[in-house]
Amino acid sequence: MAALGNAVREFRSRAGLTQERLARRCGVSRQALNAVETGRSVPSTAVALQLSRALGRPLEELFWLDEAAEVLRAELSPDAQGKRSERVALAEVAGRWIAHPLQPVETALGVAADGLLRAPARRIGRRREARVQPLRPVPALRANLLAAGCDPALGLL
Repeated sequence: MAALGNAVREFRSRAGLTQERLARRCGVSRQALNAVETGRSVPSTAVALQLSRALGRPLEELFWLDEAAEVLRAELSPDAQGKRSERVALAEVAGRWIAHPLQPVETALGVAADGLLRAPARRIGRRREARVQPLRPVPALRANLLAAGCDPALGLL
């Protein structure tokens, strides 16, 4: 499940408000507001809307789903057979995530990892599936292109 990120503290500070004043405007305690700002508590819809109104900011600027906290199920690329790596490049192909384990030569050439393997791969029929922790937001990962070839510099493209 995605974690809820927020910028309440940032926008409260920009507005020159103390936690006490903002909490009073929204009808919550200062402790409740502090718990929301630090991510220890998820606000109700009513409180989130009150914060949005009090700070004069759209709700989506104050709160968002932190998809990087999600774990994706990804099929290991066919050339990954027998290779062991925790760092992977990710691409979405036809609605499936494909994970390509990065090898030392790819790292040396500057290929950045998109995710980390979080569990050993398991075999499902003829393919291997693994759980991957994304290192970038999922929408950014969806923009990745998958290219196949034997040139080690291909990853630089």
